[in-house]
Order: sequence, then C-alpha cells, then structure tokens
Amino acid sequence: MQGSPAGQWDAQEILEQTRDGFYSLDRQWRITYVNQRAAEMLQRDRESLTGRTVWDEFPEDVSSSFYTNFHKAVQDSVVMEFEEYYPAPMDSWYDVRAVPTREGLAVFFRNITAQRKQAQHREQHYKSLFLQNPDAVFSFDLEGHFLSVNPATAKLTGYSAHELLTMSYLPFMHESTMEQTHYHFQQAANGVPQKYENVIVHKDGTLIPCNVTNMPIIVDGRIVGVYGIAKDISERKKAEYQILDSQLRLRSLLHNHPDAIYTLDAGKRIVDCNPAGEDLLGYTKAELFAMTLKDVVSSADIRLASDMIDGALTAGSSDAKELLFLDKDGSPLSSHCTVVPILIHGEVLGSYMILKDVTEQRETEKLLLKSEKLHIAGQLAAAVAHEIRNPLTALKGFLKLLKASNENRERGYMFAILQEEMERIESITNELLVLAKPQSASHVRLDLAAVLRSVITLVNPQAIMQNVQILTKYGSVPPVRGEGNQLKQVFVNILKNAIEVMPEGGEVTIGVETAGREVQVRIRDQGRGITDEQISRLGEPFYSTKEKGTGLGLMVSKKIIEAHGGRLEVTSRLDVGTTVCVILPVLEADEPVKSCGTGP
Repeated sequence: MQGSPAGQWDAQEILEQTRDGFYSLDRQWRITYVNQRAAEMLQRDRESLTGRTVWDEFPEDVSSSFYTNFHKAVQDSVVMEFEEYYPAPMDSWYDVRAVPTREGLAVFFRNITAQRKQAQHREQHYKSLFLQNPDAVFSFDLEGHFLSVNPATAKLTGYSAHELLTMSYLPFMHESTMEQTHYHFQQAANGVPQKYENVIVHKDGTLIPCNVTNMPIIVDGRIVGVYGIAKDISERKKAEYQILDSQLRLRSLLHNHPDAIYTLDAGKRIVDCNPAGEDLLGYTKAELFAMTLKDVVSSADIRLASDMIDGALTAGSSDAKELLFLDKDGSPLSSHCTVVPILIHGEVLGSYMILKDVTEQRETEKLLLKSEKLHIAGQLAAAVAHEIRNPLTALKGFLKLLKASNENRERGYMFAILQEEMERIESITNELLVLAKPQSASHVRLDLAAVLRSVITLVNPQAIMQNVQILTKYGSVPPVRGEGNQLKQVFVNILKNAIEVMPEGGEVTIGVETAGREVQVRIRDQGRGITDEQISRLGEPFYSTKEKGTGLGLMVSKKIIEAHGGRLEVTSRLDVGTTVCVILPVLEADEPVKSCGTGP
C-alpha cells in the first residue's frame, strides 16, 4: 500500500467495503494484508494469515494455476486474470485478478461457483435440447449452408449428418415452395423470426409436410446465421382437431375441479397443478415447479406417498390413502389422496395426484370424540361418586378393624398394600367427582410464591425417596386471583408426575416468569420425554403416558386452570425431558393479598 497513513486508511476502508476478497503479498510471497471478505472466503482468521507465506499457508496452490499466474504477474509485470477451482473445504470456483505492485502483488478474487454451475447447467440444457430434441434442429450460415444438425434432422431428411454439413437447404426444397422458402430464410437472416408450413423432399423422394421455424443467430449484436426447427406434421395433421378438443376438455376439467390436482412426471416432480392445488398448499405454480414430492409431504408419510405413485405407474392404480401434507407455512394438512397414472397412447408418462382436504373434518371428528369422552367421563364420574364412595368408606373401616385384630405379623404387608390401593381408588374417585360436579370456589387474591412453597413441602418427601431434587429458580412472584386448594392440587399433580417419570433420580426445576399481564410457572423434569402425538392427547379422559395412570389428574388440572382464566401448556423433547407451563393472569398490585399456605 502506498501513500500517507491517512491514504492507507482510506484505501483499506474501501477494500473492507468491497464485496470482493482481497489480499496483498510482498516480494517474498508473505501476506501483508487481508480484507474481511477474503478471510471469510478463505475460511481463515485474518491475524493468522498476516505475515505467513502464501505457499506455506496454502501448499495445494503450488500445483495449481495460482502459482503459475502469480509468478508470471510478478516476473512480467502484467495483470493476470484467470478462473480456478479450489477443492474442499471451500469447494468453489474463483475469478482471480493478480495485479503486480511495487511491493509485490495485489490479488482480487470473487466466488463464481454459482455462475459456473449456472453456465454449465445452461450449456448442458441447450446441448440436451439440441441433441435430444425429437424435432429436426439445425443452423445455417448466411448463405444457407448447414453449420450443425441434430440426429432428428438426419432422420427427417434421410441424409447422414456428414452429408448434410456439406450441403445447403436447396436440395430439400420442392419447386412449389422454393420461392416461399427463400423469402422466409432472408427474413430470418434480416432479423425477423419466421414460422410457416413447408414441404421437405426426403432423400428417397418422399414429400414430408413440416412445420418450420427460422430464427436469426445473433452474436455480439450481429446476425451471423439462421437457426431452423422442422417438425414432421404428417400424422399430427390427421388428428389435430381431435387432440385440440381433448386438450381443451382436459384443461377445463383440471382447472375447474374443486379438488387439488398435481401433475407429476416419472421422477415424481411436480410439473403442473390446478388453481385448487395452489390454494391448498399456498404455493404458486412457479414455486411448485421447483419442488419434488418430499417438499410437500410430511416425513412420516413420504414413503407411503412414493409407494402410491409407484403403484400407479407400474400397476396402473393404487388404493386411496389419507396422508399428511405440509403447506407453505409448514402447517399440516390431512388430505385424502388418490393417484392415477397419465397414459398417452398406452405409455405411462407420469401421474396425477388428487388431494381432498379433510383437515377440518378430522378436527371436527376429534372434537366430537373428545366431547363424547367428556360426556361419558361426566356420567361415569357421577356414578362413581354415588355408587363407589360409600362402599369404599365401609371397606376402609373394616380394613382397619381387620388390621387391628390381625395376629399374623408375616401377613401384615398385605394390609399395607390393601390400604395403599384403596387410597388410590379414593384419589381417582375424588378426581372423577370434580369432573362430574365442579366445586364452586371463592377466588381471592393469592400469594403464588406461598402456594408453590407449600406444594414443595408436601411433595418433597416423595422426591427424596426417589432421589429427585427440586430446584427453584425465581425471584419476586406477582400475586394471582384463585382458590388456594385447587391451585395446590394442580401443582401437586404436576410435580408428582415429574417425580414419577424419573425412577432413577434427577432434577425438577420450578421457574417463574412474568410476561406482560401473565405469570408463567414452568416445571421441567429430566425424564424420557414424550412425542408430539402424545402431547396432543394429554387431557383426554382415560389417556395417560403412565402404566397405571388414568389421565384424570391432568384433565382435572387443565379444568381448574381454565376456570382461573389461565391455560396449561406442555412441551417435551425425547431423552431430554418435559416442561409443563401453567399460565395465570396477574392481578393489580393494590389489592390486598391473602396468604394461602406456608412453606420453607
């Protein structure tokens, strides 16, 4: 870098703002400066590069064009511009400009991997379009001599490619269309594309009707030749109107069909869809065209969807299934899916996937089922409350009498088991009673921190027995409005569940946060965790993730929290643990506080 320190600073500031990578070398090939962009592209730290010899830092460059061009730039005092591929870990193409300076060499470079891939893709695309095109594709110079021909041209004319490249278009023209052909060729040579029907004379003398297109070849703004495309329309003409009518009917059916219809090619790529298909998934046609099946089907159903398509392509049909798709926002959509093959002249070219959205229907069915379960639970709860509690009380009384009169100490453990199981039955009946007939409660201003302290005191002995440590992580806790005993019941249920899922011991963390006008109590365990499907079913009657659970505890807890104007949320990660978040509304600070419990 030359000039005053201020000038150096200005130059460096410019280099730091450029999007190109830049570094400078002295005459001993030591790196004297690296801008931030270069450090990012080279995947190196700037400080570690400065002062290092470039060939020591990048020894692989010694055998590449970097070494040759850098030395030539320095030795011949010429600017060298070249492109070079750099292998892993960068795995990129770079456009490099090496400029000799008084101190050594200034190197500018930019990543052109995307441009190279795009150019390569275009080149392969055009080559494939030319060679694989079923139509005759060819090019002429401005005198009408062939410059290139594809295999379809040789097939159409009957001449070999070698023969064609020594000829002009004149031998193929019928005398009746010669003047017309000259006219269209000259128009294309003058820059006006032409499309017309013509007659080509085959090598064996057969006349072949063709649809011909001529286009100017323009290079650097100058017309240097003419492209031509010729399509044999002998057979097409016979069925032209019939095909057109069929296409219009099919397009009308697809366009106006209320179900989403996606056209898939043999590679299971989406190549078309109707308006209902755009509406269902939220993607435009252009976005869908760049997608494959795995982009729109849930990972759980991708194999089933693929098998359905394979069945349609090979066997001609497949059974309809209900699959889970994902819309543009990632939301799941339950859809009734039918796949049928696309048959053209007996050849399977792809398939149609027809989707009928049944998400709302399934949600309604779930709500109805849940409502029915709640109704049954209420009826059962009422029966249990009236028919079981009284006999249970009698059984407990007689059990105590039997225990008191028992003289066989070896069988004493049986009474303990009977007592424990009866208490469990009583606990279940109490929870059912809450479901059958919600208890009216007077909601008052409560000290939530005191509630939590009281609950921790109650469950701590059980936690100690199972080698579980209860940790609290919160400071000031705002008051809430509620019924103390009911909230205690909720937190006792949650904490007991958390303790029971860790038979080998662990930690239960209780955290409290205030978010706006809500207070969130998060109880996190270190158990095995549960799946999203299991979370979605929590709170349903008689559904539990525990072997001996009834699901009524969490159901009652949710009901209590909702009655307090709050909500209960559950999140979980497999092999990490589960977090239950109780969210309650915060009260104004000027209301009197009633303590509802004591604790440590």
